[in-house]
Amino acid sequence: MPGSYPQGKDEIVEYIINNNDKSKFILDVGPGYGVYGKLLNKTYKIDCVEIFEKYISDYSLSSIYSNVHIGDICEFDYSKYDLIIMGDVLEHINTDRAIELIENMSQSGKRLVVAVPYEYQQGEWGGNVYETHLQPDLTPSIMNDRYPTLKLKFDFGVYGYYTNF
Repeated sequence: MPGSYPQGKDEIVEYIINNNDKSKFILDVGPGYGVYGKLLNKTYKIDCVEIFEKYISDYSLSSIYSNVHIGDICEFDYSKYDLIIMGDVLEHINTDRAIELIENMSQSGKRLVVAVPYEYQQGEWGGNVYETHLQPDLTPSIMNDRYPTLKLKFDFGVYGYYTNF
């Protein structure tokens, strides 16, 4: 689904604002409804990259973000961004590609905010095959094992926020 659990949005936005100066350039990966864009676009310059082109018009993403890109984050050039938000994205990427992506982003000095649902099965939704969860087994323990550069910041039982800063 193009949305996520409401828990933690206020906390993670406050954390981002308190730990990143206003000059940081943000990329929101898989923005869905554009929640993070709406919450942060008055404070930061924020772009997004969306893999499912139909969401761009369905959710008016061009009116929320400075720039809207169509593509797969695993093949996208994110080098100009300081902070990358992956809210409800990691579980949609197969494990090997996701591990490589997080390692590469962390090694290149990118600040990451990653939000994931725990143990959540999901298939295609609304005609979007990219909505399928390829990592439906995620738990805090599995996140720690697979993604050691990410540390749990907020845990809401069924949902967690991780950062590398």
